[in-house]
Amino acid sequence: MVIWRRRAGLRVAPPPRRPAAALRTGLVAVSPSAASSEDTLSRNAADSLPRTTAVGLLSSRSIRLIIAWETPEASASWARVQRRRSRSARTRAAIWRTSGSTMLDMNPIYEKAATGVTVRPALPGDAEAVRDIRNHAIEHSTALWTDRTLTAAEGADWLAAHLERGSAFVAEAGGEVVGFATYGPWREKEGYRHTVENSVYVREGRHGLGIGSALLATVIDAARAAGHHVMIAGIEAGNTASIRLHERYGFEHAGTVREVGIKFGRWLDLALMRLPLS
Repeated sequence: MVIWRRRAGLRVAPPPRRPAAALRTGLVAVSPSAASSEDTLSRNAADSLPRTTAVGLLSSRSIRLIIAWETPEASASWARVQRRRSRSARTRAAIWRTSGSTMLDMNPIYEKAATGVTVRPALPGDAEAVRDIRNHAIEHSTALWTDRTLTAAEGADWLAAHLERGSAFVAEAGGEVVGFATYGPWREKEGYRHTVENSVYVREGRHGLGIGSALLATVIDAARAAGHHVMIAGIEAGNTASIRLHERYGFEHAGTVREVGIKFGRWLDLALMRLPLS
């Protein structure tokens, strides 16, 4: 901006409006040709001042104030008038997904590589151990949306259906079954016959040891070898540990269905994840 002044017998047009950038920063440009030496500080003196210093242009007729745009006050003023940048759709989805529930079905610590653990196809003799793990999840978590535990006969029948398809696996450590995983039809109608859904459960006290990761890798490989096209994971949206586990194996978020389940007196959201197998 040029410093305008009035002289005797001379009318001077009003100064042009400052550019928007100058209005935002509070910086005023001074034309050297329009200000005499008596109106300004010396160049050397001005250069010797810190960049955050307010520099006054003093004269007998006027005072002009230049505020360097780097000053904290100017930066704070600029921040106050700026609109917050909108979040991406992915970020909004992540925030929404984790805000609805605080109960986790798995210990939310990063898994280590499984040591001393063997994953093998399940056998009829594993039915009771598998039922025990399932019933604990039913009673204490939102991993299974039911309140009714399985009897011994029901547990054996449930596992037998998976054994017939070859779609059940157990993790064993020290002679104990410490987890299991299955895959089965996602929907009953024949149009869904190439899509399967997985389930992975780890015995209480054994989370974070790489067992879930080893089981998930096994069912993915088995479903792919069986010629299936897509694997689906339906996960309670607050179960961030299970969601992270599936993300590490390439599952993508297909969407979240709000308040489609209820357990422990609260509505539950279902996060759907998808992995192409072929």
